[in-house]
Amino acid sequence: MKRRSTSTACLTLVGPLLAFLLPAAARSQAVESEPIEEIQVTATRRPVSANEVSAALTVVSTEEIARAKLLTDSLASKPGVFLQQTTPGQGAAIIRGLKGSEVLHLVDGMRLNNAIFRNAPTQYMALVAPGTLDRIEVVRGAPASLYGSDAVGGVVQALSRIPALDGSGHRGDAFVAFDTADLARILRGSVEFGDERYAALVGGEYLETGNRRVGGGARIAPSGYESKGGR
Repeated sequence: MKRRSTSTACLTLVGPLLAFLLPAAARSQAVESEPIEEIQVTATRRPVSANEVSAALTVVSTEEIARAKLLTDSLASKPGVFLQQTTPGQGAAIIRGLKGSEVLHLVDGMRLNNAIFRNAPTQYMALVAPGTLDRIEVVRGAPASLYGSDAVGGVVQALSRIPALDGSGHRGDAFVAFDTADLARILRGSVEFGDERYAALVGGEYLETGNRRVGGGARIAPSGYESKGGR
């Protein structure tokens, strides 16, 4: 009787365990074979699907960045982000009320600021040319365990576009704009060329803006500037 009850108990335990493991293995194989539509790397430091991230995350697409005069302009309407801008070229992101050294700015993982910077809106992110960027990832919260005390308010990371061509050839894009409020002129373009094994990207940008015009119509001088960038 004891042997029979022991065998019955083993079967009772092994049966549900196999029923649980086999479908799980099948599900994992199905997930691995499915392509990831949208990935992020800022919140976890490894590529995962944006739907699997527990942090408050906003991804700014290439199209939104391309329409903006400055990189920070594309963050103006994002949840949890307030854009501070006193002059045409000094846009600064304030995330959940925190700014300056409390918000980490990255470009492809390279820091533009750190914890010893002043605790005031920093304009360095606005100096990054948006012409060859793939996306911007904004983490709202406190990912200090990944990035240190200079990320207590959040992280703003700009990720560059990686050239990739299906076959031998080339492709390019151009952007021209004129801003009547600041008398700004923008010209940017990029060209990708190569093949399936090797590819390169060459891009350039020119921005010239006049003095900022306030609500009454007067212009504040000197607030205009000129910038050039290349990659």
